[in-house]
Amino acid sequence: MIPNNLQNLNETLKKTEQELNKEIQELQAKNTKEQETQKEISELKKAIAELQRQIEEKKTKLREDERQAPILHNEIRKLEQEQQKHHLELTRIHTSIQNSVPKPR
Repeated sequence: MIPNNLQNLNETLKKTEQELNKEIQELQAKNTKEQETQKEISELKKAIAELQRQIEEKKTKLREDERQAPILHNEIRKLEQEQQKHHLELTRIHTSIQNSVPKPR
């Protein structure tokens, strides 16, 4: 038979081992959660970097568009003037045709 001291010591060691195993499991669960959180943080940082890249791209395009705007406005104005000239010529031709057709008496 095991002496009482050794039996008590053995029981204490078993309880300590159980407590340590439980603590190990809790730490492993916490570590897993932290790894998941770090992965999520990493993914969010990548998404933020991509959005920042897109923002810079849009800003660059906007600056280019702003530089092009006066040129485009001039081209539009010239095209509108040309359109107006053609419209006036069309009106002149139409009027000329109407004037050349004899009017019934």
